[in-house]
Formats: sequence, structure tokens, C-alpha cells
Amino acid sequence: MTPRVQSSGLAAVLVSVALVLVTGTGAGATPGPTAAATRPAAASGYVLDGYGGLHPYAVGGATRPGPAVGGPYWPGFIAAHGVSVPHDHPTWGLVVDLYGGLHPFGIGSAAPAHAVTGAPYWPNWNIARSVALMPDGRSGLVLDGWGGLHPFSVDGGPAPTVSGNPYWPGFRIAMGLAILPNGTGGYVLDGWGGLHPFSINGGPMPPVATGGPYLPGNNVERGVTILADGTGGYIVDNYGAITPFSLVAGSVPQTPTGTPYWPGWKIAQSMANR
Repeated sequence: MTPRVQSSGLAAVLVSVALVLVTGTGAGATPGPTAAATRPAAASGYVLDGYGGLHPYAVGGATRPGPAVGGPYWPGFIAAHGVSVPHDHPTWGLVVDLYGGLHPFGIGSAAPAHAVTGAPYWPNWNIARSVALMPDGRSGLVLDGWGGLHPFSVDGGPAPTVSGNPYWPGFRIAMGLAILPNGTGGYVLDGWGGLHPFSINGGPMPPVATGGPYLPGNNVERGVTILADGTGGYIVDNYGAITPFSLVAGSVPQTPTGTPYWPGWKIAQSMANR
């Protein structure tokens, strides 16, 4: 399939937003088996539910992040679709809603003001699926349900360019988005658990991920995040179950404990490591 960037054939309306402010592998990539011991690295972040609730987690002795401050909340309405925190400045983050609206939150306290420009917005079209900030927090990408990646700028930072991303026109299977901590590439998660690498700003293609979930024909996986050291990450399904995956041979992240889980209720939407 031909990768698409920015509008990806969608009638996106570009808007400027003033913000006051943290795999399986399949469907096109066939990884080898995971043969690694669990790595007890420290990590922390949030799981996002569809109403906008942000639920902190921590593994490997890390401290749970403080409460999210000032973020959106839609009780009874599944409007929140994705969350991201910049790796280099994990004091604030963004939640994207179903139409592409970007909503800031602070971690532990209110975050400073940031101006976002060039972000897509699709009024009354449930097509936005996720968001990912670049490590420095000065730009990012919004993912649409067909796999299109739409760059935006924060405080005048250079918007990223992408190549090699998957695209499924007319098929809303793209669900999650994560950027590597070095900013050279990232992954699109499809609903079956496939992780599809792409390049940012001409960087090398990221490695094939191993060890995550893959359920062909079952659209249940919702969000993906990458650890700050870039050796692996986590995928969350629509009930909140979390599965680790590896990006480096011999290294598998420790599975978080104490995270929210909603058996039988498809409310989990995304997660973000910080």
C-alpha cells in the first residue's frame, strides 16, 4: 500500500490551537520469537480511558507520576482517543479527541502555555485516533484511523516529516502511535496488534518489534508507548490489559502492575510512558 502523509486523502481542516499547559507485530511485519529475560527497568506513565481519565502506573521501582491537572473529561462519552507526553520534558502532555482536538494537561501541577499550529481537525467525524509528541515537545503527529500522519508545530518548532508509514484507505484500523525517544522514527499500531515502523525527518527505519500481542481479525488493541531508553514498550487493549514488547534483543520490559482493568468494558484507549 502507498504510504500517505498529512491529509492522507481526508478532508482535514487545519486549525491553530492555543494550549495552556506524559505489539505485537504483525499485519505486514513478521517478527521472530522473543527470547529474552524480563528487564526490571523503571518506567512510569498513564493509561487513558475513553472519558478522558488518566490513570498513573509505575514499574521497576519508579515513582508514579503525579495526578493529571487540567485535562479534558467527558463522563459517559467516549471522546478521548490518545495521549502523549514528551520524553525530554515530562511535565505536561496532550490528549487528542475523536475529532482531532488537542487538549493539554499538566503532571502534578498546571503546565505552561504552549501554542500549537497546523494540527488537523475533522468536525463531527470520528477519525482521529492518537497523538505523539516529539521528544523535545516542540512538534508532533496526529494519527487518523486510516493510518495518515498529520504533523503539527508547538511554539514554532519545526513540524516533523514522515515516510514509510502504513495507510489503509477507508479502513479504520490504525489505533495507536508512538515516537522513539531519539525522534528518528516511530510506530503505528493497528487494531490487531501489528506495529508498523516509520521514519521521521529522514531517519533510519526503526527495528521490527517482537513479543507483543497479535490477534488477526480481532480489533482490540488500542494504544502503544515506548520506554524512555528505547529498548521496548507496551501495548494496551480496549479492556486495559497491557502487554510488553521488545525493540532490542535480550530485553523485555517488565509488565506494569496495579494498572486499571475493565473486563468486558471497552473503555481503555491509549497509554503514555514518561
